Amino acid sequence: MNTHLPLLLAGTILFTLLAQARNTQQPLTKTAQLAGLDITMSLRKRLPTPQQSNWPDEPSILTTKLVTVNKKGIGELLRENHITPNVEAYGVVYALNPEVNQLRDIKVLQLQIPTVQGGPALAAIFNSGFTVDLVVDKELKERFVNNVEQVRATIQTVAGFAGNKFLNQAAKESVNASLNKISTTLDMISRRLFPASGHPITTEVLRQLNAEAELLNRLLRNKAAPATSITQEDQDLISVIEKDILIKGKTYAESAGLGAPDRWPEVTVTVKTLRQGKEVPNLRIYYVPQALKGDDGETHSFGVLSSPASNTLFEADYCFWAAIDPNETAVSNEQCVEVRRDRQNEVQLTVNP
Repeated sequence: MNTHLPLLLAGTILFTLLAQARNTQQPLTKTAQLAGLDITMSLRKRLPTPQQSNWPDEPSILTTKLVTVNKKGIGELLRENHITPNVEAYGVVYALNPEVNQLRDIKVLQLQIPTVQGGPALAAIFNSGFTVDLVVDKELKERFVNNVEQVRATIQTVAGFAGNKFLNQAAKESVNASLNKISTTLDMISRRLFPASGHPITTEVLRQLNAEAELLNRLLRNKAAPATSITQEDQDLISVIEKDILIKGKTYAESAGLGAPDRWPEVTVTVKTLRQGKEVPNLRIYYVPQALKGDDGETHSFGVLSSPASNTLFEADYCFWAAIDPNETAVSNEQCVEVRRDRQNEVQLTVNP
């Protein structure tokens, strides 16, 4: 009788248990930065039974790979690189390939594709059918979803306000109608973030929506206090927020049909800085979404100096002004305009004498 077998068997069991314990201590998700995006990664297998795996105890990185399209679809290209083909992954591909506007019928010869590189343990996980799920801006999306829930609750409170909280009955009906449209649209967007569907939403668009939800929450909570009322200024701000959210909601709900959705549409805006009809050079163009005026964190600038200066923006109503770089103090008038896909978007600013 081999007396070493029980010891050998016990050692094997102990090694297996330690390996399993070590694996369960590894994270279910990993975070990375790629193309300026905050990305959360997880390992999932959907067939035959949905499963999620811990990341193996070895180095792994999210990086890019230039692939030849060769008549392959975007789904096949992503799967070949162990990335789950979904709206989140398409958004990363768009960020990596700024010249590509749609992925249903790829016109370029080569694409930059996200891929994860690791060691033999990760390769074994891939070989067993797992792929990498990507989620862009996970924390921001969760914060937005939470803010939308608060908006919905706050709007219900406003619906119960007495008539003396408003300028008149017509104002009450108008405000409540606007708030209901805002709530419905924000709810539609938030419900389609996990899992993502519709257009891949960009970080900038999501930040604007989240900032508007936070602004609306602050405004309406303040109006719940005694001896406060919804003024004409408040009503105008609610209308501006409604307009912007409906624009973004319409784009987000657009469906590409079968296959990958299109890139979130961008609009080229050209700004000229003029004094007595002559262009004034070397001025920095600043802009802010009209609904978020006064929020310093939402003020941005063009990458080039005037004049003219062009930049790509997402559809919204923006306010523009010119300043002497690097100061943001306006040396021109401020002009607020609708930036839309279906029109020429040129802004003329008058520089102070």
